[in-house]
Amino acid sequence: MSTPTPQAAPRPPRAQSPGGGLLRRLWDRTEPLSAALVAGLCLLTIWPARQLFEDAGWWGSAIVLTVGLVAVAALVRLVTGSPVLASVVQFVTALVLLLRSSLADTLWAGIVPTPRTASAISEHVRVTGQLLAESAAPVPAHPSLTVTLLSVIALLVLFTDAAVHTLRSVLLGAIAPLLVFVILAANRTTHEPWWWFLLLAAAWAGLLALHHSAETAPASGQGRGILGAPGRGAMLTTAAALTTLGVVAALAIPSVLPEREQRLVGRGLATDSSLATVDFTETLDLEADLRSDDERPVLLWHTESDSPGPLRITATNRFANDRWSPQEGRAAAEVLPDPTAVDGAVPDRLPRVEWSGELDSTEEDFAVTANGIPTPFVATPSFPVDLSSPVAVTGDPITGAVWVGEDANRYEGTALEPTVPEELPDPAEPQGLSETYTEVPEGLQDTISQLNAEVLDPDDAPLDKARTMQSFLRNGDFEYSLDAAEPQDGESMVQAFLREKRGYCTQYATTMIMMAREQGIPARMAIGMLPGEQTASDLGRGSDVGPERVVQRNDAHAWPELYFEGVGWLRFEPTPSSRAAAVPAYSQPVGADASASPSPSEASPSPASPSPSEASPSPSQASPSPSPSSAEDGDDEGGSTGWWRVLLTWLAVLLVAALALAYLPWRARQARKRIREGEQSPWSGAWEVLRLDLLDRGVSTLPTDSVRTQASAVLRQRPDVDVDTLQELAHRAEAARYARPSTDAGDAAAADTLRKQLLTWLDHDESAVDRTRRRLFPASATR
Repeated sequence: MSTPTPQAAPRPPRAQSPGGGLLRRLWDRTEPLSAALVAGLCLLTIWPARQLFEDAGWWGSAIVLTVGLVAVAALVRLVTGSPVLASVVQFVTALVLLLRSSLADTLWAGIVPTPRTASAISEHVRVTGQLLAESAAPVPAHPSLTVTLLSVIALLVLFTDAAVHTLRSVLLGAIAPLLVFVILAANRTTHEPWWWFLLLAAAWAGLLALHHSAETAPASGQGRGILGAPGRGAMLTTAAALTTLGVVAALAIPSVLPEREQRLVGRGLATDSSLATVDFTETLDLEADLRSDDERPVLLWHTESDSPGPLRITATNRFANDRWSPQEGRAAAEVLPDPTAVDGAVPDRLPRVEWSGELDSTEEDFAVTANGIPTPFVATPSFPVDLSSPVAVTGDPITGAVWVGEDANRYEGTALEPTVPEELPDPAEPQGLSETYTEVPEGLQDTISQLNAEVLDPDDAPLDKARTMQSFLRNGDFEYSLDAAEPQDGESMVQAFLREKRGYCTQYATTMIMMAREQGIPARMAIGMLPGEQTASDLGRGSDVGPERVVQRNDAHAWPELYFEGVGWLRFEPTPSSRAAAVPAYSQPVGADASASPSPSEASPSPASPSPSEASPSPSQASPSPSPSSAEDGDDEGGSTGWWRVLLTWLAVLLVAALALAYLPWRARQARKRIREGEQSPWSGAWEVLRLDLLDRGVSTLPTDSVRTQASAVLRQRPDVDVDTLQELAHRAEAARYARPSTDAGDAAAADTLRKQLLTWLDHDESAVDRTRRRLFPASATR
C-alpha cells in the first residue's frame, strides 16, 4: 500500500541565522587563519636556504609568491566554496606566474607553452645542476637558480595548501615541508636559531588545532572553520602542551649529554677550553673527522674574502696500497727540531709561492683567533706570504706546510689568490721533485688511461686538461657521500669510486691526482679544512680583519694540487656541492673577456666536450632562455602573432574552462546516483541525497551520527527550515533502515517529493550568485 504524498506546509518568513550566520559561513569557507599558517609554515621551512644560496631577489620573490598563491586559493574558496577548484586555480596561477616571469618569450600568444619553452626549462635545470655541482655554499646568484628555487617553492606551497584545505589532512600537509626541511638540514653545517624551531612548531601546532585532519575525524564538512567546532579547545590545549613539551625537551636534553659538556659560549673559546681537535692519522684518512658529530669548533678565524678557499695544513705525494701517508723525510718528528724556525713575523720563512712573479694576484688578510689544530700543524689559506705568530714558525719547502714547535692559539697574516692566467707552459719534471709526483700505481694505469682517453682532448694544453678533469668530477654523475663505494676483490679505491660514482673528498681528489699524473702533470694531495660558516657574533677574541667563521671537525677536507713548470703548485677543487670550498678562479675556462676574473664558484667546462674551448658556457655566461628577439616558426612577417591565432587560443581556453566547469556538477550527480543505487530503501536514499544537497548549501552533518542526530544538526544550522517536513522525512528514513527493503514506486516518489519540498523551502530567498555557485561548484562533488 503506497504512502500518501504529504502536502506542503505554508512557508513562513525566513529567520536570520543567529551569531552572524553569513559571516561565519564566509569565514569557514575562506579559512584565513589556516591559510596564514600554511604560508608561514612554507616560508619558515625555506628560510634556511638563504644561507645556501646568495640572495639576488629570490627571497623577496618567494615571499610574494607564497603569500599570493595562498591568497588566491582562499579567494576561490570564498567565491566558489570549492576547495578542489581552489587548488586547480592555484596551480594554474603558479604556472602562469613562473612561465611569464622567466620564459615569456618562449610562449605562443603569450600564454601557451611551446617546444621552445620545454627546451628553456631543460636549460634552466641543466645550469642549476651545474651550479650546485661546482659551487660551494652559498651558491652564487643566477637567473636559472632563481627560477628553479621559485619553482620548488611553488610546489611546496601547492602540495601543502592542497593537503590541508582540499584533502583536509594536516598530517599529509607536513610531508612536503618535512622533505624540504631535511634536504636543507643535510646541506647545512651550523644550527639555526632556537626561535626558528619554535616558530615552526607554533605553525604546525596551530594547523593541528584549527583542523580535524582526515586521519583523526570523519570526512565531512563539519569543523572546517574555527568557530563552534566541537572539541576544538581540547585540540588546541593538547597541541600546545605537546609542542611545549617537545621544544623544552629539544633544548634541555642535549645540554646534559656528554657531547655538550663544553659549550660554545662567550669567551670560553679564547682560552681553548672548548675546542675540538682534528685527527691526522698516519694514513691521512679523513673519514673519522668527516663523520664526527662533535659540534665544538676546531678553529675560529676571520677573512676578508666573501668566498674563501680551504685552510691548508699539509700535503703529500705518497700513495700506496690505497692509502695516503706523510711524505718521506719530512714527518712531524723531523720538522719540530728544524733550526730554521724563528720567532715572530716570518714572511721569509714561509713556503715560496712560485707563481707570485708569473701571475697577477690579489691579497687577502686573515686572522686566527682560536686554534685547536694539534701541533705541529698550522692552518692557513693557500699561498700565505706573511704570517705573524707569537711562537716559532717555519715553512716546509717540500710540502708547502707551515709548522710550529708549540701551540699557536692566535696568529694572522696575508695570503695570495691568483687570477686567471692566459696560458701556461707545458709542465716538466721540476728540479727537486721525485718521479713519485707523476707515478700511477700499476693496477690503476689501464683504468686511468682509458678514462683520460674518454674525457680529455689530447691536443689541449695541460691547464685546460686539468680544468676538464675538475669539471668531469664535479658534474652531476658523481654523488658526494661518506658511504664511499667499497672496493671489490682486486679493485682500488679509485676504481670502486669510478664504478659506483660515490665517495667523499678523498676519492675525488685521489682520482683527479691520478688523472693528472697519467698525463704527465705532477700532482699531490693537500689536506686541510673547509672555511666553515660565518658566526652570528664573535665566539673568540674578535678581529677587525673581517667576519668570523667557525670550523668544525667534520669540515676536514682534501683536494689536489697540480704543478705547472714556470708557475708552481696550483689548487683545484673536484669535490662537488656544499662539502667543498670555493672553486679557484684559474680552474675555470677563460671567457671571452680574459681580463675579467670570474667568481670562485663559476662553472667549469662540460666534461662531455672534448675541448674546453668548445665546452658549454659557464652558468654565469649561459643563456637559459631563448632570445626574446628570435622569431617563431609560422609567425606573421612582422614577427607578431596573427589575430586568428589569438582567437583560436582564447577559444581553446574557453573550451577547457567549459569542460572544467562541467566536471564538478557531473561528479555531484554521480555521487547521488551511487547513493540511490546503493540504498535499499527509497526513504533512506532520499535522506542521504538530502545530506548532499544540504552540503552544497553549507549545511554539514556527520555520517556516523544517527538520522535523528543529523536532523537536529540541520535544525541548528538552518533554523528557518520547514521543521515538520524535515522531521517527517527523517522519521521515515530512520524507520526504513530497520524495515524490510521496499520496492513500492510510490515510496520513491513520496520520498523525493519531501526532499524537494525541503530544498524549495531552503532556497526561497537564495541569491542568484549563491545559486550559480552551488550549481557550478557543488561541495558534494568531493564526497
